[in-house]
Amino acid sequence: MATVDTPKPVNSVRQQRQPDQPKQPEQKVKSVWSRIGDRWRDVLSEIQKITWPSPQETRNLTIVVMGISAAVGIVLSLIDGGLTLIISQFGK
Repeated sequence: MATVDTPKPVNSVRQQRQPDQPKQPEQKVKSVWSRIGDRWRDVLSEIQKITWPSPQETRNLTIVVMGISAAVGIVLSLIDGGLTLIISQFGK
């Protein structure tokens, strides 16, 4: 004859707090507007920490970006023109 394991009784669906565990303080739920205000204050605080470039640095870096963009554009145009010539030779 086989033995059948009987299930142990379940106290409840919720887990009960053990007596040795301290009760955690309940946290207040903040309103949406309060959380938005907190986030906005954090953003403004972080913006104040930014070291902004001087106008001269901004101008110089803009010139560098424009020069690199022009150089990349010229290189891509040359590659495109070369490949167009090569492909047109095979199409004849």
